[in-house]
Amino acid sequence: MKKLYYATFIPGMERAVEGLLRREGGVTVERMLGGAVLYRSVRELTLPYAHHNFLVLTQLHGMTDVDAAIKKLLATGDWLDRIPYEQVRDKRFRIVTMDRDKLVPVNMRYLNMLEKAIIEQTGMKTLRERPDLELWIVRRSEGMTLLLWRLCKRSVKPEKPGALRRDLCTLVAALARVGGKSALNLLAWEETLLRALKDAGARSVIGVCEQEETCRQLARVQGVRMMTGNAESLPFGEGEMGAVVMHLPEKWNVAQPEAHLRAMLKEARRVLSDGGRVVIVGIRAQADNAISRAPGLDVADAFDVLLSGRKCSVWILEKTEDA
Repeated sequence: MKKLYYATFIPGMERAVEGLLRREGGVTVERMLGGAVLYRSVRELTLPYAHHNFLVLTQLHGMTDVDAAIKKLLATGDWLDRIPYEQVRDKRFRIVTMDRDKLVPVNMRYLNMLEKAIIEQTGMKTLRERPDLELWIVRRSEGMTLLLWRLCKRSVKPEKPGALRRDLCTLVAALARVGGKSALNLLAWEETLLRALKDAGARSVIGVCEQEETCRQLARVQGVRMMTGNAESLPFGEGEMGAVVMHLPEKWNVAQPEAHLRAMLKEARRVLSDGGRVVIVGIRAQADNAISRAPGLDVADAFDVLLSGRKCSVWILEKTEDA
C-alpha cells in the first residue's frame, strides 16, 4: 500500500525534481507545489535532491492560520493512527509550526494540548532543543495545511558562505547526466558539488581551481582529482569530458567578467564530448548574456531560483554543430 509523502526542495527546480521522482520505482507523483511535492510511495525513500522529506499524517483544508489547524487536529485525532509507532520507543519530540515557509508562534495552550495527546498515544516525551523526532504543521499558500512526520536528519548547511546546498548539488549532478562519464568541475571551490558528482556515478571527477590553497583543501575529497589551472586553457583533449559543471562566483577577480566567462565556455565546449552537457549555476544578471551568446553551445533548459536572496539560474547547455 502506498503512503503519502511530502518533500521540499529549492523553489524553481520543480521540473527537475518531478523528473527524478518519476524514475523512482513504486512512486506516483500526486501534486507538484512551489518548492515541494506530494507523492505516494510503496516504501520510505531517501531523496538526496530534497531538502526535507516527510510522511504525511493528515491534510487539512480551509485553515485560516496554524492555531485553527491545531484546534482541528485536537478535534479529529484519526491522524494519531498514522504515526510510525515502530520509531517512537523512548524518543523525544517537538512540534514545528510554519506558515507559508516561515516559522510562526502559536497559542501555547493549544500546542500543549496537542503535545499531551501525542504523549498519551505514543509514550514519547517532549524536548524542544535537539529532539530525536519532529512533527511539522505546515500551512501552505495553496490552501492546504499538512501535519508531517519528519523522516530525514537535519540538513547539512553549506560548508562555506555562498556554497550550494547539498540538495541543489545533487540536482546539478543529475542534470549534467554524469553517470559513467568523466565530469569536470571548473572553478571548483566547494566539497559538496564534487561529492555530488562522484555520488551520481561519474567515472572520474576532476576539479580545476583558480587558487592553489583551494586545491589543497579540496584534495581531501576521496576519489576526486584536483588541479590548479586556468579555466580558459585546459590541459585536456577535445571531447575528453562527458560533462562540465560550474558554480560561478558572486564576484569575479578579473577585469572583464563576461569575456572571461565566454572564454571559459568556449574551452568547456572544446573538451566536452558529443552528447555531453555543461551545467552552470550563477547570478542571472551577471551570466545570462554571456551564456546565451556562447559559441557552439545552446541553452537546452534553464531553471530560475533564489539563492541567498539573489536571483540565480541553473542553465543546461548542449553542443551545437557550429563552434
